[in-house]
Amino acid sequence: MRHIKKSAAPAAFNAYKGCNGATYKNFVANQPLYNEVKQQLIGDQLGQCCYCGIRVELDSTHIEHVLDQNKHKKLQLEFSNLLASCNGGPRQEHCGHAKGSRPLPVTPLQDDCEERFVFRSNGYVASVEDDQDADTSIDVLNLNIVKLRNMRKAALSGSGLFEDDLKLEDIEEYIELYNSADDNGQLEPFSQVVVNRLRQEQALLLQAERVSG
Repeated sequence: MRHIKKSAAPAAFNAYKGCNGATYKNFVANQPLYNEVKQQLIGDQLGQCCYCGIRVELDSTHIEHVLDQNKHKKLQLEFSNLLASCNGGPRQEHCGHAKGSRPLPVTPLQDDCEERFVFRSNGYVASVEDDQDADTSIDVLNLNIVKLRNMRKAALSGSGLFEDDLKLEDIEEYIELYNSADDNGQLEPFSQVVVNRLRQEQALLLQAERVSG
């Protein structure tokens, strides 16, 4: 899970919210506006699913309510409550469709969300220090299904960074690289997994340096 910084809502969306009888259902039916908002959400997320980090496009996402729209009706058209989730599947649901209307204790909108998860070399994701809210979020989003574990493992392998011993002076440069969008405004799929593993390696090297020093 990567922290997402939200942009301002599109002007057309704000205009729609000001119309009499504006509802989320009617917003979804307005395909041009729905796609405009979804495209901006994808842009805010630098081309990644808000939850798992897979690459997403207009036709492979749905708009997700962080707080369920039926339980929080005043937030159903609140741009700050909207994210773009992948569609999960096909055999096992994950991310937004797995979450459904259930509450999510840790969300990508929380400043510290990245610090609350740890990724293993086998693609498994766990909480840091038995963080119960993070564990619940992993379960609600179904983030440890085989498909996602394999894709995260492939992203780590494909980076080529973990085949040889990393040097401390190089790690920060690699972290900056994987945190930077390309010319199309997109991050590499599962970039946060690579960054998370790099920070783990960095912590180990710093610890070893302190011990030896």
